[in-house]
Amino acid sequence: MAFHIHAARLRLYHLLFDQNRRSGRHFEGLCGVFALLSVLVIFIESGLGTQYHLTLDEWHIFVWLELVVTAVFTFEYFLRIISWPNPLKYIFSFWGIIDLATILPLYVMWLWPEISIEYVFA
Repeated sequence: MAFHIHAARLRLYHLLFDQNRRSGRHFEGLCGVFALLSVLVIFIESGLGTQYHLTLDEWHIFVWLELVVTAVFTFEYFLRIISWPNPLKYIFSFWGIIDLATILPLYVMWLWPEISIEYVFA
């Protein structure tokens, strides 16, 4: 059983971190496209908010897109922690902190809703 877990972690590690493998390059490209999509959604939401007021339905679309993006990046972050040989080292590494910084804003808004209210009405 331990061998299967180790083999699965190793395969996951190669997928997430090994840019010399085709699967690693494809996964990194997919993450890059997803990150650009996320930035585009935020850019459009910000621009539309200054042009005219979003309807409730339009606002819900952006909220759901932000939730999906955050869920995907959170899942990827935990997979990276699990697959790294020393998970604690990854958490405090440069890229671990960058990954955490990409998902943290939504969680901060959930913990302190008044921040999001100020953001929406700014």
